[in-house]
Amino acid sequence: MRAKAALRQPGFSLIEMLVVIGIIGILAAISLGGLTRNRGESLEGVSTLISNVIRQARHTAMSTGAPVEIRVHGDDQQGYRISGVTQFMIYGQQFDNAESLSRDFGIDDPATLPLGFAGYGLPLDEPLTWTAPRVRPELLRHENDSFYLELTYRPPAQAESWELSLVALAIDGQVLVDCWLQSPAAIGEPWTIAVGNPEQPENDLIVQRHLPINRFTTFGILYRRGQIRLSIDGAHGQWVPHPTQPGEYLFESWEQDYQLPLSPPFGQPVSLIFGGQESPPEAEEGEDEDTPPPQRGTIDNVRLMRLGAGDDVLLPWDVAPASEYSLLIHPDGRVEAEPDTWTMRYAGSGRPLYREAIIVLDNNGRLTMTLVGSSEED
Repeated sequence: MRAKAALRQPGFSLIEMLVVIGIIGILAAISLGGLTRNRGESLEGVSTLISNVIRQARHTAMSTGAPVEIRVHGDDQQGYRISGVTQFMIYGQQFDNAESLSRDFGIDDPATLPLGFAGYGLPLDEPLTWTAPRVRPELLRHENDSFYLELTYRPPAQAESWELSLVALAIDGQVLVDCWLQSPAAIGEPWTIAVGNPEQPENDLIVQRHLPINRFTTFGILYRRGQIRLSIDGAHGQWVPHPTQPGEYLFESWEQDYQLPLSPPFGQPVSLIFGGQESPPEAEEGEDEDTPPPQRGTIDNVRLMRLGAGDDVLLPWDVAPASEYSLLIHPDGRVEAEPDTWTMRYAGSGRPLYREAIIVLDNNGRLTMTLVGSSEED
C-alpha cells in the first residue's frame, strides 16, 4: 500500500500538458494577429490630435489678438512634433512704469524719460533703444523662424512734413526690418507707411493710409517664410479701384517677399529702436536753438513675439509627416495653411493596417482625413 501511495505523487499528465500548450498557442496566435492588425491604427488618432492643437491655437490667437504659427517638423532620431501652440514673448511694454522704462532703456534718472502718465504711452521725442538680455532665448536664429512685432501709435495733433522710423528690429546692431512713417504734406492727405530694410529700399512694402489723430492705431509686422506682412488695426490690405474696369475694385494685400539680411548665430543681442529719425530737422535761420523739436507722436503697447517654437506636442512614435508643414492662425480665427493638404505616414515596422493618412484643412480650422490602406490590402 505504501508503495502504491508513493507512486501516486501530484503532477500533470501528458494529456493535460498538451491541452495547456495548445491553449497557450491559440492565445498567442490571437494576440499576435491583433498586434499585426493594429499596426498603423495610430494614424487614426492623428486627426484628433491636430484638431485639438488647432483649437487651442485659435483660442490663443483670438484671446491675445496676435497670430499663432504651428509647425510640424522633426526627424527620425528625435521624433516628430508640433510646435508653436502659443507665442513666445520676447519683449512687452505698456509704458506705464517709469522704473521699468528706465531699466529697459538704460536711463539712470527715470525723471528724464519723456513719459506721460499711465496709459498715455511714450512720446517719441528722441530715439530710444531696448536691448534684450543675452540670457533670453534666441530670436531669428534660423531662416525658418518667424516673428511678430506690434505697437500702437497716435500721431500728433499737427503733423508737419517729416519722416520718422517708428520702430526698428536689429540684431547685433544691424537693422533687420524697419517701419517708418512719412507725415502728410497737407491736412486731409494720407500718411505713407513703409516696412522693409534701410539698405534695400527698393523692396519696401509701401502703404498709403489715413491715420486718426484722436486715437491709437495698431501696427503689426509679421515675418514668416520669406515674406513680410503689415496689418493696420487688424486689416491686412485694402480695396483699390480696378485699373481697367471702372466701378470694380481689387483687394490689395499688404505683403511683400522679404529675405532677412542675415541669420545670426545664438547669443547675438536683439534690439528694438523707437523713434529713430531718418532726417533730423535742422534749425531754420533765425529760429531759437532751444526751441523743442516738433512732436512725433506717441507709441504704446509694444510686444515682440517669436512664433512657431516651443510647447511641443509629440506625434505618435510610428507616425511621420511626409514633409514639414506649417499653418498660420490669425487673430480673427482664420486658418492659413500652405499647403492645405498634409500627409502622415506609418513609420513603424511590419505590415500596417493603414499606410498613410491624408488630412485636408479649411480656413476655419476644420479638417477631414482619409486613411489609405497598406499596399497588400489595396
